[in-house]
Amino acid sequence: MNKNKDYAITGYGVCVAKGGNPEAYWKMLLNNESVFTNQNLFGPAFPAQTVAVINNEDIKHGLTKRQLKKLDRFSILAMAATRQALQMSQFPLDNEERREHCGVLLGNNTGGWGFVEPQMAALYASDMNTLSPYVATAWFPTAVQGEVSILFGLRGHSKTYSAENISAGFAFEQALELLQERILSSCLVGGAEAPITQLVYNACMAAGLLSETGEYQPYTKQAEGSLLGEGAALFMVESKAQARQHGAKIYATLEGIGKGATFAESMSNCLAQAQKMATDIDYIILSARATVAEDQQEYAAITQLFKDHPGILMSAPKSKYGNLIGASMAVDVVTACLALEKQVVPPTYSPTSSVIPPSIGEHVVVNPKSAKINNIIVNGQDNYGQCLSLLISN
Repeated sequence: MNKNKDYAITGYGVCVAKGGNPEAYWKMLLNNESVFTNQNLFGPAFPAQTVAVINNEDIKHGLTKRQLKKLDRFSILAMAATRQALQMSQFPLDNEERREHCGVLLGNNTGGWGFVEPQMAALYASDMNTLSPYVATAWFPTAVQGEVSILFGLRGHSKTYSAENISAGFAFEQALELLQERILSSCLVGGAEAPITQLVYNACMAAGLLSETGEYQPYTKQAEGSLLGEGAALFMVESKAQARQHGAKIYATLEGIGKGATFAESMSNCLAQAQKMATDIDYIILSARATVAEDQQEYAAITQLFKDHPGILMSAPKSKYGNLIGASMAVDVVTACLALEKQVVPPTYSPTSSVIPPSIGEHVVVNPKSAKINNIIVNGQDNYGQCLSLLISN
């Protein structure tokens, strides 16, 4: 028996470049253009970096000026996505018992460097005489879970996961465990990241994650790294029985989570937990690590597992808005929810149409494709090769 089927996503929110809410995000995915811009992270004397930055007017955070002074940008993005998720799920914030048993589980890796870097620069420039009192609370990756819990009065289990691009996958995994064990009755799950700072950019470049040419071209012969973006995605996850009691709509079910040293292992384990066959899967959201070796390894795993399913569809929507690190899989789950609702596969952005075709199935490129979609696998991989796959169903 698959206990995951008893729990559902009843609301979600998203905030990425040119996608400050689910409707805007979906519109951005279907447009045949990327949202990257050139930003001078290191000053006018240095070349600009190609990144995906959210316009401030698109961040509907609902915070006061006093609150904003205390928070790093990644927390502010998470607040915007949280408000959307709470509203969509019709979560009863006036119900003390529900707030008592609502947890917050989030993925984040780079913490609040956007807050602390300017503070540290001022600190050293002024002989260590000045520092904001909010540095400690704004800086750590756990800042979001605490700020969301405090602002909305949520007193359930709270935790942050730092596992690079698969952070949000671990958050979903523990959320389901805590719900099944009745430790929580509902849970906000997702990821938030605002990694576009000098230090984080240099760290990602040194780790070999980023493209040196300013091009994000996954699944092409030119693939040589990703581009950084910022964003957040949050989901309300609760039992279907509870959702029906308070009139919430069920948007999707997270039926399986699998991990492994390869995508063949993670997808196989994911299918086994969900009690699904490979032929049940309609669409795969690709990890888009954007190195030829890693991209081809993912293709090879798909060929191995889906050899009897030539109709399988796949794409890498993040090619339009970037590598969001700890928020990456969370935003992919928003894509999955919308693809289930719209019955459309959003394409991989590839202006030259140079995506290498897979041996099995169809890689949807440039233009969206209407299709019957009931089951979606979301793939993620960290910088050490560990793979994680989620199975999202309607």
